Amino acid sequence: MAILLAKAQSLNAPLIVFDDAINAIDHDHRSGIRETLFESETFRQTQFIVTCHSNEFIKDVQNHLPQHSRNDTSLYVIRPHRGDYQPNILRNGQQRNYVKKARNLKEELNNRDSLAASRQALEVYVEKVWKWMAAHGQGTLTVQLRDSKSGPGLKDLCDSIGTRLQEAKTFHHPSRLPLLSAFDRLRGIPAQNLVWQYMNKGVHEEADKDEFDAVHVETVVSTLEEISNLELSH
Repeated sequence: MAILLAKAQSLNAPLIVFDDAINAIDHDHRSGIRETLFESETFRQTQFIVTCHSNEFIKDVQNHLPQHSRNDTSLYVIRPHRGDYQPNILRNGQQRNYVKKARNLKEELNNRDSLAASRQALEVYVEKVWKWMAAHGQGTLTVQLRDSKSGPGLKDLCDSIGTRLQEAKTFHHPSRLPLLSAFDRLRGIPAQNLVWQYMNKGVHEEADKDEFDAVHVETVVSTLEEISNLELSH
């Protein structure tokens, strides 16, 4: 694949087709392929057609695309035939990007499912922001653990990232202050609010629960949209 990409780059090829590009490739190399093809500037002007059996890879591609490329993708789902041996093609496949799913569900006033997608999006961006901070020498966090058997909750990680960004006054990067503002907004939602209770433990099916605070849900979704538009390259 490296040889193919080098040759395509030397020829200034406008189009590259990968047929089942990640078959039998381990997780670390999958992330390397994704970052090289879709997240770096190297192939920004190149069109890719990628066939893939992995829904997880497609999900990761859509959730890590840079802001400038997010509207330049199309997803086609090729399902098994119905006995007539003709391809069963679903055009305009359902969005795998968590932030867009959260926004679409919020517009439908479906706060519960919007929070479910928001939790997934926040997990992606907490990891991405943390890696970005580490790449700039700011990755040491102090995180509280509630017991020996569980890892840190999302609220605890957001608190630690926000605190670190606030303390790093000599860290000059265009994304630092917007990130600090975004994480402060998330931290401003009270920890005991139903929104954080569900964001921390996952959105499970529970009957007869209180309604979610629509204002806080909108804060979460709009803040995630802001974070998704920031430059967080390593």
